[in-house]
Amino acid sequence: MSLASTPACPTYGQCSIQIDEDTCLFLSLKPQFLFNNSVCAEVPNGTLHAFKLPANTDYYFYPPTLFYPHPGHCKYFDRAKDGNYATLKYRNAWLIVGVDTENETSSEKIIRLHLQHAVTKQEDMIRYRITNKKLEPIENYTVIKNYTVLEEVYARNPSKDNPLAILVYLWDDMQPQHEWQHVRTFAELSETDAEDSLSSWRKSRATCVFPSLNKLYINECTEYPCKNGICKNTHGSYECICFGGWIGKHCETDVNECDYPNICGPKGTCENTVGSFLCICPAGLTGKHCDSDVEECLQQPNPCEPNGKCFDTFGSYVCHCLSGWTGKHCTSDIDECVSGQDRCFNDGTCVNTIGSYICRCKESWTGPKCREAVDLCKKLDCVNGLCVAKENVSEVECKCYMGWSGEACTVDKDECQETKDLCLNNGVCSDPKGNYTCTYINECANADCINGYCTDLVNGHKCDCYIGFTGANCAVELSPCEYLSYDCGKGSCLPDGNLPHCECTPGYTGIHCEQGKSQSDAPTCSRNA
Repeated sequence: MSLASTPACPTYGQCSIQIDEDTCLFLSLKPQFLFNNSVCAEVPNGTLHAFKLPANTDYYFYPPTLFYPHPGHCKYFDRAKDGNYATLKYRNAWLIVGVDTENETSSEKIIRLHLQHAVTKQEDMIRYRITNKKLEPIENYTVIKNYTVLEEVYARNPSKDNPLAILVYLWDDMQPQHEWQHVRTFAELSETDAEDSLSSWRKSRATCVFPSLNKLYINECTEYPCKNGICKNTHGSYECICFGGWIGKHCETDVNECDYPNICGPKGTCENTVGSFLCICPAGLTGKHCDSDVEECLQQPNPCEPNGKCFDTFGSYVCHCLSGWTGKHCTSDIDECVSGQDRCFNDGTCVNTIGSYICRCKESWTGPKCREAVDLCKKLDCVNGLCVAKENVSEVECKCYMGWSGEACTVDKDECQETKDLCLNNGVCSDPKGNYTCTYINECANADCINGYCTDLVNGHKCDCYIGFTGANCAVELSPCEYLSYDCGKGSCLPDGNLPHCECTPGYTGIHCEQGKSQSDAPTCSRNA
């Protein structure tokens, strides 16, 4: 339908609208227009508008809206059909999220803008706070996982015809040349009811052509002046926000990160690349900046096994070799026969083996080091000992075990008789076959402490008596006047069972006979008595 005769359209050219369902929403850049029920109307600059569904609906309709920020051409795309997400598929695509607060009763609510990477399915969200019908971003610039979000908040003082809205720029950090694509999103309001739920979102399409829009508003960013960055349109100009590794007004100059000191550490070599850099690390180091140690000891195969143990150091490792091995990786066998480490007695011949050596003994000798005489020991029966060769002679003898003696080690030594005081502290020495033992005697075992407890002493014991008893065996019972040291003053202490009692001399009284009697206390005599 052509709306050229509509009062709002002559200045800006013809408008056309295509309605998919009940009505549609169209949002353009500044200045902006509201299309509702085939009416094209001019709206003041700097505002964002939504529309109300007609007839039996009674709520505002705010789906995410995608459009090109290109002067003279705007397009509103269908809402994505896969789940609750609308997908940004176009370079320079922006997202509009409208929020109606006219009928909100809560003093504060949170808008959650959900983001999902269409390839990796990684999810996150950015949040906005509505307080007293004002919208404030909780974060003005947010980098979330593999995509970046820049947002601007419009309509900070909303009304029914001017609801809150968020203008969000998104781009995918994982795509080559930072293409703005494959980011999926939807918005929801906290404490939502059926009218605000995702199920109430409706599809609609609209197109609009403004042939003379360039005369009213020039968006320099449409010419893509930022070679390696994001273009931010400003009043009368633009600003390039460069990607990492680029500088310059148009992000055209590559940063040579290799000029930065120690960017690859003290041992790495830096190579500058377009928009970035590359660190070539020496053996033993890894990481973007060659600052991480390679744990060689965890690698397979282990550089020190099987003949050593690996110990990791920063940038390298050290092998501690097992006996018989040497070298950086413990791969060189030590020739013990050449190094003089062999111990082959009785003219035995040393033969080197892998990691060790063996002795080849002459006739009549055997054992690991040719020290055991084979034929002579067969004739000598060492019952409680070991047959060994004598030094420098071709003879053998019995080396007896402890506690045995004699040529064949059959005589039991009585160490208790041969050596005095083998057992200290009055211990009792006993000599069974082959060795001796000391038995400690507890004198308290046979002590008779009748009214006390026994303390074991060296070569004796002592009875510690309970209160009221004395004597070597605590058999003598004491009077309570004795063990309590009861003071009777002018009197005598007499036992009264287990308690002391004072018997006062004439003229004194009191528990301890400490009071003298007065004359008035004396008995009186009368004449008629």
